[in-house]
Amino acid sequence: MVRGSPHSSTRFFRNIAVAVLSALFLLSVSSLPVNAKSARSPSLSPEEEQFLESHGPIVFVSQTDYPPFESLQEDGSMDGMSIEIARWMSTEMGYQIRFLNMPFKEAQQAVLSGKADVITSLFFSNKRAASFDFTEPLFDVPALIYVGAERPDIVRLRDLAGKRIAIQNGDYAGDFLESKGIKFELVPTTSFTQAIDAVLTGAADALIGDEQIVRYVLFKKHLATRMKKMGLPLYVGKNCMAVKKNNAILHSILVKSVEHARQSGVFDSINKKWVGKSYAAEQGWASRWAGQIAAAVAIILIAAAAVIVWNLRLRQLVEARTRELSSSEEQMRLFFERQLVGMAITSPEKGWLKVNDKLCRMFGYTREELNQLNWQVLTYPEDLAADLELFDRLLKGEIEEYSIEKRFYRKDGTILHCNLSVGCVRRHDRSVDYVLALLEDITDRERAKEALLAGTEQLRRSEVKYRNLHESMMDGYAYVNMDGSIMECNETFISMLGYTLEELRSMTYQEITPVVWHGLEKKILEEQVLARGYSDVYEKEYQRRDGTIIPVELRTSLLKDENGNPIGMWAIVRDLGERQNAQKELLKIQKLESLGVLAGGIAHDFNNIITGILGNISFARMFLDSSHRSSKILEEAEKASRRAADLAQRLLTFAKGNVLIRKTMSSRQLVEASSSLVLRGSNVSCVIEIPDDVYPVDVDEGQINQAFSNIIINAAQAMPEGGTITVRAENVSIAGANAMLLAAGEYVRFRFTDTGCGIVPENLKKIFDPYFTTKPQGSGLGLASAHSIVTKHGGHILVRSESGVGTTFEVLLPAGSRSKQMVEHVERVIVTGGVRGKSLLVMDDEEMIRTLANEMLGELGYRVLTCADGDEAIAMYVGAQENGEPFSAAILDLTIPGGMGGLAAGMKILELDPDARLIVSSGYSNDPVMSEHLRFGFCGAIVKPYNASDIAIYLDQLLSGSSINQTGPLSPRFTDGSEPVL
Repeated sequence: MVRGSPHSSTRFFRNIAVAVLSALFLLSVSSLPVNAKSARSPSLSPEEEQFLESHGPIVFVSQTDYPPFESLQEDGSMDGMSIEIARWMSTEMGYQIRFLNMPFKEAQQAVLSGKADVITSLFFSNKRAASFDFTEPLFDVPALIYVGAERPDIVRLRDLAGKRIAIQNGDYAGDFLESKGIKFELVPTTSFTQAIDAVLTGAADALIGDEQIVRYVLFKKHLATRMKKMGLPLYVGKNCMAVKKNNAILHSILVKSVEHARQSGVFDSINKKWVGKSYAAEQGWASRWAGQIAAAVAIILIAAAAVIVWNLRLRQLVEARTRELSSSEEQMRLFFERQLVGMAITSPEKGWLKVNDKLCRMFGYTREELNQLNWQVLTYPEDLAADLELFDRLLKGEIEEYSIEKRFYRKDGTILHCNLSVGCVRRHDRSVDYVLALLEDITDRERAKEALLAGTEQLRRSEVKYRNLHESMMDGYAYVNMDGSIMECNETFISMLGYTLEELRSMTYQEITPVVWHGLEKKILEEQVLARGYSDVYEKEYQRRDGTIIPVELRTSLLKDENGNPIGMWAIVRDLGERQNAQKELLKIQKLESLGVLAGGIAHDFNNIITGILGNISFARMFLDSSHRSSKILEEAEKASRRAADLAQRLLTFAKGNVLIRKTMSSRQLVEASSSLVLRGSNVSCVIEIPDDVYPVDVDEGQINQAFSNIIINAAQAMPEGGTITVRAENVSIAGANAMLLAAGEYVRFRFTDTGCGIVPENLKKIFDPYFTTKPQGSGLGLASAHSIVTKHGGHILVRSESGVGTTFEVLLPAGSRSKQMVEHVERVIVTGGVRGKSLLVMDDEEMIRTLANEMLGELGYRVLTCADGDEAIAMYVGAQENGEPFSAAILDLTIPGGMGGLAAGMKILELDPDARLIVSSGYSNDPVMSEHLRFGFCGAIVKPYNASDIAIYLDQLLSGSSINQTGPLSPRFTDGSEPVL
């Protein structure tokens, strides 16, 4: 027997190795699971059928961020392996489902609380089995330790002791570590994505994560090179669906559904689509490969014998062909390396066997670096499923080749777009020997396409933007053809006329224009629009669908085609109704303000006169016994004076520059106070419907009470036979540029509705005019003063009425701060003292008041000196100090016609004597000095008219050192304790 050469021996053992590998490959292929044929849907029991009919859609709750099993997509839908199975089961079993999504821990709680019926992904554990009933496992999910790529100190489970471990909230990993006695610091996260970020940012040392999810996230976020997994799986989680414990019927339906899915091969196909392989619990290599090894040994022996025979026979032929193949191999190598496209030869297991230089340059890796990777790792995650499906069909022999557009990751993290063409070389048994892939770089073409799409999208957005601008215009827009037919218009124009868009498109602009305007408009079109291309702004009227006429302002422009021929006209139309109403409202306010200037002056002088009358009457009554026959006469005179004072206060509400003393008041309390005072003892009832969430208002309590009282009085007088006044309130937001001329902001709208006789139309427009009244005993100032008060508060008042039906007054007042505490009304109680023998200085330009003060205060025990102006008051004050008999207090009239008033005189006196006790007095209570007298240095303020008892009590408190009048001036108060209605 001739000894073979060393080369022959090498070839011999090489052939044996090829035979062994081929046998192992065939056995491994034969051992792969084959999807079962679609199984027949199992039948449901009558109880289960009835449950589904009565229950409605089954609510499945999934985790928001748990890919590839389940996750929330950008369009708001749910997708993933568990989601696909749930949808398949519902279709096959014939029941409806609905999906919710939320973080994992909340998803479990949703099922336990009854908000959801089924959780789609939940690992089985004995602890969870106390609260949930589980189906058979859907997927095996290995859980491993993941650390940073450069971390050397964590290799196995015990290395986690004392470390910071990132675990998704509610995940089984925490329970597992505790069961193994591992003491660790928990870093809770809402998802595995957040857990990965915690490790990469240093907030955690490691994470325990489900392999499919962590791998998916790492490749999705281009982080595969920054983390590594350590050791074998800690455990293999059984990913199940679960329902709340003891929900037996629904659990039975799910169990049947899952079993049907398993028999139909759905799990295997979904696994391959999303992750490319099935994950099972780790087994020992011997038990896993025992059958294959035994078969391989037999095949090896057979193959070895065959190879020995054939090797001897073919050795000479092989040597002869080697020289020929060497030449062909060099040609093929040059062809492979010098291609203009990337080329790769890969194994069916997706590993690289050979790559050319072009492919290395396309990916940015060296050959050595590429050999450490595979094409599945480099594939863009969203393109993996489609490629895997085609690759599996190629391996099974269903197709011989395929071409797709696909994305890969370059080494620098950028995206490589390719045209991928894949074919294979098969063995005699039709199994794939190797796979050939051609990759054409189309990145530049895709970028150009994306730029084109971006431009198209920008054009679409511009169109949408101008369409929105067209529809959101405050003015109307209309386009007509040269015949006048309306071709296009916006929502404002449609709303302005009250027609539908379809109705307007069937009409001409002449049909919506009153005939009286046709001649003028024809002239404008001929002389302006057709002559120069546009018109001046002009006014006309339109007739609405309900027949009402509205004034409008418009400008019309001509539209031409590319040849310059007129094809239509378009116009911008503005409704003048609101502007005219605003002008009327402004005119009304100006008229009231003009009256206010006059009213303020009259009321001031009038109060001086009333002070003399009322003061002398009250002074006279001090000397009479109540049984005296003159006492009754004086009482009636005092009542008449009181009515005159009330009239003066009403006039003051019109005064220009009226200062409001505001405080935050409850809307309900304001209405209740006004209605209870006015309607006490009447046959009219008041129903108040004001919710608790209605805002408070910042108002002058006295003035708003007067305004509300006047409105309620007017309503009560319209129901002489009795009736009901209903008061409602609500919060409203007012935008800028409104017909009511109100500032933009939050308001409270009050509605006062009565069931009275109503107001005839001819009187309705004069209802707020001063001195207009239809009542024989009325003054005509009630509603006019209400209008003035509301307007000065920055509000608005209007009235709607129908004769014979009733009237509604609507009042808008600016809302107050909801954070302020409601300021309750506190009645001031003045406690009298017994201070006498003090000296007083009284300055007033009215001789009658000076005389009254001298006699009345002198009778009370004071030493009184009087003067007519500020210069005289200062001189007398200085003289009294120099004589060693200083004044205990000084009452200074605020306004002295032609002379120095109380404010200037008070300032001078305070410069000389900072401890001076000064009281300011005026018949104009709303002057800032009166409402804020402390700020100007006065100890107190007295509003004219006043009577003897009021000023006596006031002076007693001041001179005895009591705290007085800190919240405002002393208002007119009469002998019976009442106050005039302001």
